[in-house]
Amino acid sequence: GPLFHAPWPIARTRRVSTTEVHSMEFGIERLNLDDSSTDALALKEARAELKKVREEAEMLTGEGWIVSIAYAIQYRIHDARTWTYEHSAPQETIRRLAQESIRRIAAKRTTEDILVGNSMGFRQATEAELAKLLASAGLGVELIGVELQSVHAPPAVHSAYRNVASA
Repeated sequence: GPLFHAPWPIARTRRVSTTEVHSMEFGIERLNLDDSSTDALALKEARAELKKVREEAEMLTGEGWIVSIAYAIQYRIHDARTWTYEHSAPQETIRRLAQESIRRIAAKRTTEDILVGNSMGFRQATEAELAKLLASAGLGVELIGVELQSVHAPPAVHSAYRNVASA
């Protein structure tokens, strides 16, 4: 039969790739703060963004110490219908679940285990936790992996921690 399609404001076509790998980064500082070439308002906004990025990287260990973990996740949409129509903000949901999973795993580990211990085990535990959370949320996505970019003490105490660790 004839195919008919309503014009733009009534009907829209939205294509969702099920083969593309998407990535989200957490705690990775990609801001270039150059005080000389930036106006005051833009500099203030950039500093606020940098503070937000640093805060999302900081988390508590099982001992109550703070560590800074920069990481990235990769995922693929496997059910375009669920992704598009069943959730109002699926990317924000993934972001929150990723943060929840890594914080939950960090809270079960000691500071030493996270900073100098078994990073592969920490990454694998985080992957397993996040995959479980994504499946229970029913977002229509498949977790490809979690990559730890850097794991260290927060910037304010990082140099002091290095001095103690090297002594």
